Amino acid sequence: MSQIFISYSRRDRDYALRLATLMRQHNLPIWIDDRIDVGEEWTQAIVDSIKASKIVVVLVTAHAEGSEWVRREVLIAQRFRKIIFPLLLRDEELSLLINVQHYDLRDYRLPAPKFYQKLAEIMERKTAPLNSGGGGSNPAIQQTQELPRTGPLKERPVTLRHSLQHLFDTLGYDYYVGGDLIEEGEAALQTRFQKIHMARFCIFDLTDDLDTYIELGMALALNRYCIVTAKNNVKLADFLDGYSLVRYGDAAEFEDKLRTIAEQLKLTAVQNYCHFCRRLCDGMSAHQEMNAYLILDNTRLLWRDLVNEMTQHIAQRHAYPIRLTDAARGHRLCDLRTKVLRAQFAVAHLGRFSSANSMLALGMAVGSLIPWAAIYNPQTDNIPPILREIRHTAPASDVNERLDEMDKLLNIVMPVSGEQITVHTLQLATETFWSEMDDWVQSVTRNPETHEPILGTIRVIRYEGKRYSHKYYLNPKTQRLKFGRDSKCDVTLEHPLASSEHFQIMQGPNQRYYLIDLGSTNGTFLNGRKLPPHKQHEIYFSDEVRVAGAHFRIWDERQLPENTKPLRQAEPLIQTDEVGRDVIRIDFPDVPPPEGFDAWDHKIILRTLLPDGKRSAVFEVQAYYPLGRVLAELALVLQLPDMTHYFVRDNLIVNPEETPMELGLKDGDTLRITIDRVEWAMEETRKRIYSCDSKACQGDEKGREWKFGEKFGTLRSLFEDTFRSEYNTEPPSQANIPPIKCPRCSSVIKENNVVGI
Repeated sequence: MSQIFISYSRRDRDYALRLATLMRQHNLPIWIDDRIDVGEEWTQAIVDSIKASKIVVVLVTAHAEGSEWVRREVLIAQRFRKIIFPLLLRDEELSLLINVQHYDLRDYRLPAPKFYQKLAEIMERKTAPLNSGGGGSNPAIQQTQELPRTGPLKERPVTLRHSLQHLFDTLGYDYYVGGDLIEEGEAALQTRFQKIHMARFCIFDLTDDLDTYIELGMALALNRYCIVTAKNNVKLADFLDGYSLVRYGDAAEFEDKLRTIAEQLKLTAVQNYCHFCRRLCDGMSAHQEMNAYLILDNTRLLWRDLVNEMTQHIAQRHAYPIRLTDAARGHRLCDLRTKVLRAQFAVAHLGRFSSANSMLALGMAVGSLIPWAAIYNPQTDNIPPILREIRHTAPASDVNERLDEMDKLLNIVMPVSGEQITVHTLQLATETFWSEMDDWVQSVTRNPETHEPILGTIRVIRYEGKRYSHKYYLNPKTQRLKFGRDSKCDVTLEHPLASSEHFQIMQGPNQRYYLIDLGSTNGTFLNGRKLPPHKQHEIYFSDEVRVAGAHFRIWDERQLPENTKPLRQAEPLIQTDEVGRDVIRIDFPDVPPPEGFDAWDHKIILRTLLPDGKRSAVFEVQAYYPLGRVLAELALVLQLPDMTHYFVRDNLIVNPEETPMELGLKDGDTLRITIDRVEWAMEETRKRIYSCDSKACQGDEKGREWKFGEKFGTLRSLFEDTFRSEYNTEPPSQANIPPIKCPRCSSVIKENNVVGI
């Protein structure tokens, strides 16, 4: 019988038990661990209960955000595609459920009767609501209906989700469809970036407009598995030439091709494996060059005057351009990724100078979170709708305006020595997509266990661009630090969008510190997330606080970091032989460290020898990852034969459940990959067979001679001969020899049938 699972932090236990009582009174079947202490070992009972549930209700508070058990339960619910109802009781939304609408019950209010009615309706439905994971609204409260297997495909990409739900919703992955609807009032670019970031794979139809190319570029920068479709008669960006795309003529063909992809979809946790090229990508390790920038000059003829104008101006900062039109080294998209990662910033001109190639490149720059500026002529240029509300997509009708916009960006990225940064420039530095999204990414990827407490005296560090400028301490009398435009505040915010009293930081009990938005007009952002007003939010070491015109970092008595952003590593830690230059980095976010570990990060770098005995690869994993899962990822990205593989150490097969830590492995140790011997010998046996003893192959005359191929013996004897010649030992006597088809006549050959080779 289906049930409702209640997930909560034990510090919210009283509310959870009251809610459970009310749900039982409404005849709702629930499961709550009121007999299990959440701090104990993660029992199989909890896993089984989530699997048996149709709905998971999550009580969202700061306690839940910091609870390892709530995070685990949410991850399991997402893995098994359960309908999730987050109830927001205090503080802010749960980062793991950032893409699901929260049911607002702040101040620990109990739900209204309609809530229980809605749960009852969902429990009674035979077809569960589709939890796409990509929309801004809660899938649990959407009306559900059976979707037809085929139907007319509408033109706009925004309707693609309705055509694809029955194909992809059952796979168990959150996915994003290009042009997905967003809630009214949401910023298009930010919202779509967040949805793409949270998705495991994306589907884009390039039939219509340039917006989708920007989204595709963001997905490629974030290395999401991308399924790209377009009608047969649509000309696509040159950068996509040579890649596997889905072309279709009508809705039926579209759905047939997508169904095949859905059945064969394989995702990997290898971070530097390009899901679009389906191979390891050296371009992902490209390092940033101090004086390089990317200029999106897809067509030199149209861009000639503008390029000369801007490159000459930027050259005054001793910077040189990387151009889209520069000769590609290797695959076009890999080359583009390399150019983006080498650049300190990107410059684009929109409107009549836009093309599919330049929009794809701009999307990749946006997704890589490098600073960028895009200018356009408001009198003649139509810009993509997704960019219209972005503050650094600037109208510029003449040369002076364009160069002024460039200077605002340059003053942030590569300021002239001794130059005074203006408030206008500071506004661009603190109110930009790349800064806001970088904070947001940090907030959703940072595990609660990594929150570091503040040690000793708290400091609030202010920095302009990438340079630290001021240091503030709490007022010793009030143990508070108030920020605002009013001169009576402890820290004055000069920006006109700052409120008179904007926010404050205060010391609470037990040397803990809290941030409170004081009802500001334009909001206070903690780690990229806007805070509700007049609510306390605990802050930790290295947290980021942004408001209009100012950017702060929470620090303590530890030494401040360098003011400059560290470069990407130019060389990998270990070189490989033939497979690729980079270390293969594998990450399983659903595998937590063992009990007693105080951090998630326990990386180890190992070498593996491939089955051919000639090639090797180097991979990086957490020391507590099960090696069976690691090997499955390596087999996929290294394109090993589709057989069973094992790690071997000291001539012993490694148990797939064992971890590097349990085996006592250290950095640089080697594991050998071997193929299952029986599977390999069976595959080689298939390759040797030319004919069989059936009438279809040899005819039916009595006393006939063998006509086709060299008569060998039975299928089993051929298998045994193949095994002995390769391994110089006898094959297992119990080895199963499955029936196979004759390559000449397609008759079924069993182990006692005679074969010809």
